[in-house]
Amino acid sequence: MDDNTKKPDYVADYSVRETFGDAVVSLVYDGANFRLEIGVSRMDQTGQGGNTMHPVARVIMPMPCANDLRNKLTGLFEQLENQGVLKRGNQEGAKLQ
Repeated sequence: MDDNTKKPDYVADYSVRETFGDAVVSLVYDGANFRLEIGVSRMDQTGQGGNTMHPVARVIMPMPCANDLRNKLTGLFEQLENQGVLKRGNQEGAKLQ
């Protein structure tokens, strides 16, 4: 493997904060990059029982990064299915056991 194809060393940066999201608000491909918006549902503070969706993160990924994510998610979901944690469902997708 020459220096041009070697994966860069990973340097942990503990100042990067985690962000919680409970919904994929949108995912689009603009011809060059995938644009992913993650949101979180919050209870309406008016007491009327409704919820509102708030954006919490926007991630822009070029095709190689998105493809790497796809491959890693596929492998992870296969492992979870083999362990019985997830069960492949119908149109709604995998179900937690």
